[in-house]
Amino acid sequence: MFDISPSRIRGRLRGRPGHPLQTARATKPPPIQKLRSYALVGAVVFLAQCTPPRCAPQLTGAPAAAPPTTPVPPRPGTVGVPSNIALAPMASSQVAPGGVYENVVITGQLEIGTGQPATTFKNCLIEGSMVTYSTIIMESCTVHGGLYSYDTGGSITRTLIDTANSQGFRPGTTKVADNFTLSTPWVVTDSYIRVTKGAPGAHVEAAQVLGGVGITFRNVVFETGGPFNNTQTADLNFIGKDMLCEDCSFVGYGGYAIYSEGQNNVFLRPKFARNYQWGILFPTARFKATIIDPKHLDGTPA
Repeated sequence: MFDISPSRIRGRLRGRPGHPLQTARATKPPPIQKLRSYALVGAVVFLAQCTPPRCAPQLTGAPAAAPPTTPVPPRPGTVGVPSNIALAPMASSQVAPGGVYENVVITGQLEIGTGQPATTFKNCLIEGSMVTYSTIIMESCTVHGGLYSYDTGGSITRTLIDTANSQGFRPGTTKVADNFTLSTPWVVTDSYIRVTKGAPGAHVEAAQVLGGVGITFRNVVFETGGPFNNTQTADLNFIGKDMLCEDCSFVGYGGYAIYSEGQNNVFLRPKFARNYQWGILFPTARFKATIIDPKHLDGTPA
């Protein structure tokens, strides 16, 4: 590539010893008309040789990645059973493991034992609590009694868990020794988990994870009810390993927004209301979580 910087041009015009222009200075310059002719011919030759796409800019490397799209946080009116769905009554005793249940109201405590095939619920209102030891798949459901699982995983999508129990969603392991080794591959997406504040002496959290490896939350709102009365431990109380919590919102009245104990727990782009009493993250856990790009709900850094 030619160097056409001003300093380089001035150096050439001065004709330093040994420079080709030093010799050219001793010869008679061509008439102005010839210089104009040379410039015109050069321009024509360049244009003739430089036709698209030959002269198009050449891009090297991978294109720049688009910035991540921030999802809209769910609200109680936008998740759960759609309002236009008619629901048929059903007793919890009628639920068989491995079945598919849609557009029903399930009353009574529901329990699914170990070693069962995956059970699917879609557009279901579950009035009692649900306890499962096997995989469940839940889509667009409303759960009023809380969801508790042990030694298993599953998926929850566009669901509202709204309860007066101590915890709304409580996955975990049956043995403390398995807290940081047993895979419990839950994936919770686009959902809202809410509990009311507790009576004095209680400890309440929107979600409490008591052991497990590989849980993922994406665009989930955690709300532990208020005002604060010293019963709200956190919006999310997590004991486990290798958790990803991405684009989640913490809007409750916990002493801390998050309690996290375990290795490789990551909170990516979390958002916080200013309702926590003492801080965003409980500060003295043995393994502190990684928090990336935290913000308050008004967009200011947290």
